[in-house]
Order: sequence, then structure tokens, then C-alpha cells
Amino acid sequence: MGRYERIAILEGIAKTKRVELELIEAELERLRAEDKNDFERFKAEINEQKAEPELSPVPKRTGGGIRL
Repeated sequence: MGRYERIAILEGIAKTKRVELELIEAELERLRAEDKNDFERFKAEINEQKAEPELSPVPKRTGGGIRL
């Protein structure tokens, strides 16, 4: 195999690796964005749960009603 053939093969391999790397980086970015969105939704759910007071019935012996 001549020098120019080896150069062409190595350039082809390098191009393939660059494309693979770009795909991996794009997938990492997508996963990070998805993780951030999941965390934001989780945080919103927690805040929503904290904002809603829990109502529990009061035993009859104290006069009934709802305790906040």
C-alpha cells in the first residue's frame, strides 16, 4: 500500500470519527436537556405539593370541622 493510499484511508477514518463524535455530543446535549426538564418538572411538583395545605378531618369529640 502506497503512502497516498494510507493517507486517504486515514482521512476517511478521521472523517468517520468526527461524525461519530458529533453524534455522541448531540446525544449528550439532548440527554442533558431532558434531564434538566425532568428536574424542573420534579421541582414544580414539589413546590405545588408544598403550596397545597393538607386537609384532615377533626375527630367528633373536638366539635368536627376541618383542620388545616
